[in-house]
This record gives sequence, structure tokens and C-alpha cells, in this order.
Amino acid sequence: MGLPSFSRGRPVLPLVVLAGLLLTATTVAHRDHRAAARAPVSTEESEIGQLLSALSESSREAEDDSFEVDDSGLLVPTSHAGRSSSSNGSTLAGGPSPTGGSTTDQRRLAKRGLNKLEVQPNDDGNNHTVYYVGVLMASHLDSPFDLERCGPAIDLGLELVNQELKKAHNVKLKKVQGSYASCSGSKSPGLAADMHFKYSVIAFIGPACAFALEPVAQLADYWNTPIITGMGDQPPSEGELSVTSGILGRLSNRWKNDSSGMFKDKSRYQTLTRMSYCQCRLKLVFSSIFREFGWRHIALIIDRSDLFSLTVGKNLEYGLKDEELLKFVRELDGNDEEDIDEYLKDASMYARVIILSVRGSLVRKFMLSALALGMTRGEFTFLDVEIFQSSYWGDHYWELGDEDDFKARKSYEALLRVSLLQPTSPTYQGFAERVRQLAKSDYNYTFVEDEEVNFFIGAFFDGVYLLGMALNDTLNEGGDIRDGTAITRKMWGRNFE
Repeated sequence: MGLPSFSRGRPVLPLVVLAGLLLTATTVAHRDHRAAARAPVSTEESEIGQLLSALSESSREAEDDSFEVDDSGLLVPTSHAGRSSSSNGSTLAGGPSPTGGSTTDQRRLAKRGLNKLEVQPNDDGNNHTVYYVGVLMASHLDSPFDLERCGPAIDLGLELVNQELKKAHNVKLKKVQGSYASCSGSKSPGLAADMHFKYSVIAFIGPACAFALEPVAQLADYWNTPIITGMGDQPPSEGELSVTSGILGRLSNRWKNDSSGMFKDKSRYQTLTRMSYCQCRLKLVFSSIFREFGWRHIALIIDRSDLFSLTVGKNLEYGLKDEELLKFVRELDGNDEEDIDEYLKDASMYARVIILSVRGSLVRKFMLSALALGMTRGEFTFLDVEIFQSSYWGDHYWELGDEDDFKARKSYEALLRVSLLQPTSPTYQGFAERVRQLAKSDYNYTFVEDEEVNFFIGAFFDGVYLLGMALNDTLNEGGDIRDGTAITRKMWGRNFE
């Protein structure tokens, strides 16, 4: 649900895996540009829009609103809390599919022996065959991709999918939900194992950020279970470097040796589907800008104390070096009182285009210094990256309400920003309004003023809907709903609106 854009001053241009690059240019804008009141919108210009409208006019199923926490800390449907597999009544996979489809490939089951422990689907009392989907998200992280923001979109996606599955196949999906407190791999694998062995989930939705996703994606591959994420390679937020040196070392090796991102190896992640862009492709965006304007002398300044800035910066460093565009690279510690003037003076000796891969608060400091040094009069161009407006990545904007606002605004006229283009279609606006409503009623979260229902939220919805399309096709063909590799292949390379 997002396309890339490019703008001057008030930002932007990124890449979405399944979308082409769309470049536009605008003048610097006031930070209150999104404060206009939201008018009622019609969502009916697409199939998904029509389904959303139908959902908004009908009451939600009461049984889906009843959940409780089981003994593993998972949020599960009340009537099924405490169900477990293995010794508690499990059945062996490899025989006829519970859906009546073909037998799962025996070689795949031999490779993934743990997949032989499987719970048969149950009846929900309404003659629907119920399968479980595991939702794994960080909670109360105050991030653009936490459970409180993305959970409503996942719920909406499941409701839409169930409309079709119940009507066509008498099959229904129910979520089993697990959450954790930080963007790390310490909790997510254990929660995924509980979901697999206790509830025999047929798919995972999430995790979002890379460190939580990586171990779960490898387990999902072993279990032959589809896993869908609205993100993929996103690191934790500004300043969060509380990860092991081993992880950073592996990231460094990928930056140097693998230009296609940390999840490229499909022999390790055969059932993973990412609905978001890959940071590894940022270099293509920047390269296209440089080709458009004929820029060949580029400087890069990286804040190594901020993990987001570090990952973006290193991806750009190794990618642009391959094209012999980078003439100057320096790293700084954004937590220290660095002499910003000296960094800019040094960069100016080698380049006329300077990329600032630094935390949001430093962007303004660099631009004010550039103004004072006379570097904002047209001889130099500055670029930075802000995926979208969010306090999670720091404030990248010129207006702070202090005495430097006028100077900062003037300096930002020399700044180009790379960001995701926020969708504006009636369908997306209708979807966003439903997400806001469900976030407040079901997750006790209220979107703050001017906070957008961001790209990642839409990507999680798209992922659930895409999973539903693949499951529906599989059932139509008489296939095995538990053949995760086959389900995943049906998700790849599809288009829908």
C-alpha cells in the first residue's frame, strides 16, 4: 500500500519491493502539513475497499472478541485456551490432509521431523473447520510497527480472509497472539515454539524487526510453516545498540558481501514472505538520484551510535563504493559533542553531495552548521533518510520552536530527503480509519494527532490478505493447507488491489 517518492526539504523517496520508483519534487513544507481534518472517505473503488465497507457495516463476530491468556502467556481464543499437542492428543502428519487434500511431500516431512507433531483442526461449533495463525509482535515498544499499531490491521485482514474462506470452504482462521517487550531474538523463538506445538499454527504473522524475525523465520522454515512480515530488515530504534557483537558482526559481513539483504538466502528462509522494502536497495534509489543529476562525488557521514543510521549508512557505503561514487566516508558518535563543522569542512574537500546517515536530532545541527559555513547556497546538496515521520527515529525537521527555526528552515532548502510516500487513496484512508478505531477499542491505543497509519501497518494487512489468497487457491486445488513451502510459493509474485 505504499510507493516511493522524492522531495526537497520536506522529504522523500524509497523503494517498495513490488513497486517501481516514482520520483516527484516539492518545495520545503511546514511540519503541520498533515494537520488538516480528515474528511469521510469512500473505500469502494477496489475489491478490498468494498470488503472493508461491508465489514464496517456489519457487527464483528462476538466469539472472535473473547480471548484469554494460556499457561504459556499466549493470547488465545477462550474456548481453546490450554490446548496442546504432542502427548496431549496430537496426531501424526503425513497421512491424508485434514482438509481432504493431497498428502504432504514425505521428503519434506523427513527433513523437518518436528513437523510430524500436528494437531488436527477443530470445529468451532458453527461447522467451521478452524485453523490457528500465530501473531508475534513487540508490544508497548512505542514503535511504528508494534502490536498496538499493527494488530488492528492484522485483525482486519483475518476478518476479510475469513469471509471468503468460510463461504467457499467452511474454513476459519483464528489468531493465537504472543508479544514481547523488545526488538530482540530472546523471546520470539520460544513463543513461536509454543504456538507450533500447542496450537499447530498454519502460519506466522510477524515478527517485525530483523533481530526478532531471524530466529523465528529459521524455525518456520524447519517446520515448513509460512511466515509473513510487514517489515523484514528493520533494526531497532534510535540509539538502541543493545545487541550482541555477534549480530553486528553478521550484519557487517552482509553489508560487505551481500547486496541483497540479510534474508536473501532462501535455503534458510524458504517459507518467509516480506511485504516491505529491503534497505539493501536504498543504494539503487540514491544511485538513480545521482545519475539523474550527474553527481559523481559523494560524501557519507554515519552516526555509528544509532543502529538505524548505522545500518542505512553501511548499506550505502558498500553499495556506492562498488559504483565508485563515494569519495569520503566518516563515522561519528552521535552521543558525543562532535565538532560538526570539521566533518563538513573535511567532506567539502572531496564532494559536493553529502549524505547524512545520522539520527534525526543531528540532521538539524548539520544543516545549521552548513548554513553558517555557506554550504547551502547551491554549491552543495545534502541528503538524509527518514522512512516516514515518526518520533521513533527522532525529529528530522527544522521547526523546534526555538530561535534557530528561521535559519533551520532556510538551511533545509538544500536538503533532499528519502522517505516512503504515504498512500492517499480513498481505500487506504478508509482502511486507516478502521485501524484507528480498532486500535482504540481493542488495543487501548489512540493514534496521536498527525500520526499516520504508516506503511508497515498497511504491509501487515496486505500480508494477511495475501496469505488468505494463497490458502484459498490451495483449497480450491485440493492441496494441503499445511504445506508451507507450496503456500509460500503461491504468495510470491502476485498482484492485487
